[in-house]
Amino acid sequence: MSSRGLTIVGLGWLVAVSAGGPLAGEAAAGILHPLAQVAVGHPPDPGRLPDPVIHLPEVADLRIEMEQFAGVQSSRPIISAIIAGDANALRLALKDGHSVTAPIPNHGGTLVGLACIYRRPECLSLLLAQGGDPSARGGPGGLIPLVDATTSKCHECLSILLDKGGEPNELSGGKGSHGRVSPLSNAAAVNDAVAIGLLIKAGAMVNGPAGSTSPLIMAAARCNVEAVHALLARDADPNLAAPNGSMTPLTASARAACPSIMTVLLAHGADPHGELKDGVTPLMQAAWWGSTQCIALLLKHDPDFLAMDHSGHDAVMNAALRGHDGVLRMLLAAGAQADRTSAGGWTPLMFAARSGSVACTQTLIDNHADPNVTPHGWTPLKEAARNCHSKIVEVLLAAGANARFRDTDGWSAMDDAARYGCPESLKVLLATDAFDLAAVRRAAADIQDAYRHHHVSKRHAVDVERCRTMLEEHMDSNGKGA
Repeated sequence: MSSRGLTIVGLGWLVAVSAGGPLAGEAAAGILHPLAQVAVGHPPDPGRLPDPVIHLPEVADLRIEMEQFAGVQSSRPIISAIIAGDANALRLALKDGHSVTAPIPNHGGTLVGLACIYRRPECLSLLLAQGGDPSARGGPGGLIPLVDATTSKCHECLSILLDKGGEPNELSGGKGSHGRVSPLSNAAAVNDAVAIGLLIKAGAMVNGPAGSTSPLIMAAARCNVEAVHALLARDADPNLAAPNGSMTPLTASARAACPSIMTVLLAHGADPHGELKDGVTPLMQAAWWGSTQCIALLLKHDPDFLAMDHSGHDAVMNAALRGHDGVLRMLLAAGAQADRTSAGGWTPLMFAARSGSVACTQTLIDNHADPNVTPHGWTPLKEAARNCHSKIVEVLLAAGANARFRDTDGWSAMDDAARYGCPESLKVLLATDAFDLAAVRRAAADIQDAYRHHHVSKRHAVDVERCRTMLEEHMDSNGKGA
């Protein structure tokens, strides 16, 4: 871990946590419930789902930064003088022969960067006059002073650095760093329109140096309205994708659930149908992140409901998997299909059953989704049963789901609920009287050894044992041995 903490430009990552059901994240990663590998085998794979993690360079946490510098200030008078903003003390320290270019002990930062972080323009001018480098990299992240100045929003420091030769298009971070960021991108990330103007006037590229995430994406992803306006006013490209093709300013605004920025981008020519490298459209991205306001904006631009990403998923499937019922209802009302199948044969109802969204499940059923569709021998009911979503099991049964259906391996929803350790789902299924004693006896016998397997956690073993006990009690109460 960097001594600059977890939220450093060029070092930290912005992680968006999946809002799906308890197994949604595992589903996206292609990971099965531990018991599945032992007891039931691998159910049909829905395919690669949109990645819920977006990588962006973050902004330095100045509070952490200042605490760290305060801890080393007593080691050198020159550091103490800069932190205190004492120009006279700094002059004395410089006369005593303290090096201007030596790295700060136990940190590696530069004195020039330190003056920018603490917003000490007078000290900064003194350091530069004594040979300080306006472009020197410092600290674990290899940050340049211009980035430090934009992070602290020290406009006077920024002007001094630019006047003394600071390069506005220099990227912080070492070669190959995934988080390399320009001063302009950093100014956009902290929503500083004044700094944006100063940097562009000094020659900063409005779309950022080649290979870096554009300032407009940095601003849009953080819902920084002032920065977005400042960049677009200087002809920033509203359709320029990130170097890895993972986002555009428009999809970044969808990810941030920021309709105000999406409105501005669309007004400036952002393509409402523009695809990312994996075929994801702004509508699919907005459905994944769940902003009804962003969906409403995109629906005004005649989106292609038939569009699928390269893994064969559309916006309705994304909304169902993520449990965004408001978005789902808007898409269906606008004409999207409730019963379309993905490239892997999955329907939105199966994705809703996987996510655990009762609301999405009911909405799809209300829009005539088939509860008994069996892609590759798998059903929404079986998906809900094995993921322990008992409420969805109830909804599907009420809609006419066939509890007796068995997949190609011969397993019913009751078998799935028992072998995955889902007692509440099992209780609902047993109450349907859909299974005769022979079926229940078979289910009880089949899980005798599964929960003792070394791959199964203690928690799941307990749950599976509860299911076995329920099956035994059901047989007793229905005439076992008669």
